[in-house]
Amino acid sequence: MPVAALKLVVANKVVESHELKERTLVGRSRNADVLLADPLVSREHAVVIREGDRYVVADLGSANGIMVNHRKTARAALVEGDLVTVGNSLFVFTHETLATDPERTVELPESGPLPAGSWESARDVELWMPSRLEAVERVGDALRRLLRASCLAERDAQHLHLSLLEALTNAHRHGNQGDEGKRIALRLQRSENRVVARVRDEGTGFDFRHALSVGRSGDAVRVARARYEAGRPGGLGIMLMVRSVDLVEFNESGSEVTLVKCPADVFQAATIYGGLGFSPETPPPLPGEDTPPGGTPLPPGGKPGRI
Repeated sequence: MPVAALKLVVANKVVESHELKERTLVGRSRNADVLLADPLVSREHAVVIREGDRYVVADLGSANGIMVNHRKTARAALVEGDLVTVGNSLFVFTHETLATDPERTVELPESGPLPAGSWESARDVELWMPSRLEAVERVGDALRRLLRASCLAERDAQHLHLSLLEALTNAHRHGNQGDEGKRIALRLQRSENRVVARVRDEGTGFDFRHALSVGRSGDAVRVARARYEAGRPGGLGIMLMVRSVDLVEFNESGSEVTLVKCPADVFQAATIYGGLGFSPETPPPLPGEDTPPGGTPLPPGGKPGRI
């Protein structure tokens, strides 16, 4: 099923996805579908309209105009990978064909081992689990096996595994607010040149922008150390994800995060994000190697930190 979206570049290797409607208003107005708090953006700055099978972006007479692929324009039909600039914000237009349903869907029981069967061989599988930390721990070993049987090298698979445990923990603690009556969904898609993992909670969402701002500041180390000394390891979770994978994508509410990891240089060479100039970041140490950035030790057992 084709899904069109504008993906706002929020930070290095981090985007926010805005799914497009028949008519999507971009601007500073509270009525805008894509709200940009930017003095360079007019209240009703631009609109993206669906015309048959294509999408067209048009300026609405704004003070500063719009650019498509770094060229100023009043109106342009968009194709996959086009860059749209509105004020200080940069969007990537995507028109992806996504499989509506996974090959296999697995329901984790309230307790005990994971269901037996051939589901681990599916290249597109969705796991539904109770919103509990012990459920995250139970699914950890299965995830490790699935990632080792992917296109990723061993070390890359370990970094994605660490990031997924972090994302699942955030879904429980922040998205579902620790409500054990809710559930968490994890969809894992493995292809010959990438692994895409989507974690979705049933809560109101996660304020990833605030967590990212803390993670990018000097406060992140202070927060992480304070939490560790208080017996609550963590504080650098979102930075762990950003440093460990090629792309971190949140939906508008923060209730879904998508992690993308590719072998070697595939992300830069074979995806629409290759021309954005994302800077490579040194992956964090793996459990048992050393301490993560800022000297904050990993929690006992090598589990990732929490934001």
